[in-house]
Amino acid sequence: MTLNTTIISKGDKSARLCQISFGKKLLSTPTYFPAISGAKSRFPFNQLFAFLASREFPRILISSYDFSKLEGEEKKNIVSLISSYTDKGNFLFLDSGGYESFWLRDLTWKFDKYRETVSEINSDFYTSYDYSPNTIDNVTQFEDAVLSIKKSKGLSKKSKFIPIIHGETPINVVNNLEKFLKLKEDPNQIIAIPERDCGILLSQRAKSVLEIRRVLNEYDEKIILHLLGCGHPVSMAVYSYCGADSFDSIDWMRIFINRDTLGIYSHSNSELVNCKCVVCSRNDDDQYKKIFLHNLVFYQDFVLQIQKMIKKNTLKDFLIQIVGIDFIKELSN
Repeated sequence: MTLNTTIISKGDKSARLCQISFGKKLLSTPTYFPAISGAKSRFPFNQLFAFLASREFPRILISSYDFSKLEGEEKKNIVSLISSYTDKGNFLFLDSGGYESFWLRDLTWKFDKYRETVSEINSDFYTSYDYSPNTIDNVTQFEDAVLSIKKSKGLSKKSKFIPIIHGETPINVVNNLEKFLKLKEDPNQIIAIPERDCGILLSQRAKSVLEIRRVLNEYDEKIILHLLGCGHPVSMAVYSYCGADSFDSIDWMRIFINRDTLGIYSHSNSELVNCKCVVCSRNDDDQYKKIFLHNLVFYQDFVLQIQKMIKKNTLKDFLIQIVGIDFIKELSN
């Protein structure tokens, strides 16, 4: 199936509003995928997916590692639910499972299990098989990544393949991306890079994203840049300004976001925000469900807000209010 990207408009700095068509499905960017991960959650994978699917959130990222742990009727039910979810026009993003296997210290997670999972799931996107971060030098890391990308590509005829590019430092990330693009593999219309590899501070990461966007534009400006593990709303807005297109994180189930200030709170302190949104105004005894829905509604509204600001060239003004003029000026240096 062919994926086509159209750049609808360009905004401040490197911001862009894009539309992705994949078969009959349409996806506008910048956008956000709420991620489900069994590594840092008190709720089972199948319950979280059923929760998101039942609310018809239009985009979900799941881990191939979590899916592989399902058995019997539990697995059959999720496969059926996934097919129903994607058939309705929603987007399913299948991650490599590297994050979960690393944090859970599961050395049994190998390529064969990943390959089997990719073949079992009716996803729209799937990433290359990933490896544990920061365990080897950058040269070996890049060589292993390229080998993994070549092995992973073509495992699914229905899903769009997304290579993951790593780097020990922000400079390594950019250099590795340049080296990868020079290999002239089959044009990858989406490339994923972990946010954590782009630096420590937000300013460092933003400058890395600017440089990554420059490199991608020189090769093909229609390539979509997905930042793995990014869900802080301020960061999403800054990276969108710098040319990132898509994000995912487990933040939607780990924190509570203040819609007015974009500040984040723990679940236990969520009542201190005194939020009056459509979700928080309801009476609901299940506080976790209420917090999850509050965050999901926020993310959906927020990405639409970013898209509108890009179209109206007001994203820079918004960021100046949030992060300050000095921060924005630093991105121009």
